[in-house]
Amino acid sequence: MLIKWSEKFSTGNELIDVQHKALIGIVNNFSIAITDEKGIEALEKVLNDMSSYAWLHFRTEEDLMAKYSFEYQEDHKQRHDQFKKQLLQFIKDFNQSKDLKLVERLHHYLYRWLIDHIQKEDMKYKYLLK
Repeated sequence: MLIKWSEKFSTGNELIDVQHKALIGIVNNFSIAITDEKGIEALEKVLNDMSSYAWLHFRTEEDLMAKYSFEYQEDHKQRHDQFKKQLLQFIKDFNQSKDLKLVERLHHYLYRWLIDHIQKEDMKYKYLLK
């Protein structure tokens, strides 16, 4: 399952949109690594890319929300924190088990979470960025 960028993901902020495209690219790389059976090292790299880039992106969003006094910024930050906690737990579990069923569950989680988060949660602050 690959995610194709479209305007339905656009916040109207160039930096946020570039970062969203990068996150989509990482999720797509994860899908490709699974489908093409690229091995454990490729999966580990994608997971590391996701955790480091997601942290950078969340900081960017949270800084913008604070700058513009976004009314739901605390709720949004909590969603980011829940994602980070879940991702770190998945990575820990994967590093211990190397279980490919866990990889499939993680891929589904990342895929759904990213689409839902951008289209529902991130669109709530879109009006601030115009």
